[in-house]
Amino acid sequence: MSKKTTELILSAKGLFSEDMRGLPMTTSTYYDRIHEIATVSQEFKDISTVGFYKVGKLLVRAKKELKNDFGKLKKQLAENEVFLLLILWV
Repeated sequence: MSKKTTELILSAKGLFSEDMRGLPMTTSTYYDRIHEIATVSQEFKDISTVGFYKVGKLLVRAKKELKNDFGKLKKQLAENEVFLLLILWV
């Protein structure tokens, strides 16, 4: 995990808390907590979508510019399983 990812996770601590201690057990309380977590989750999803879009753009650009060396790049990325699906896409 990269340093940026670790920092993001640490700063997000508590954002997804389902702790309801000391709160009244009403539909409104549950709705508020569920809505809060869902909103934050959607925002993170939107951010990650932009990140994958940017990675895809770079892969397409690399394929055009690197030509024969693109295979070397694919091999390097394949060693990191996170990028396996992106490589298959290109």
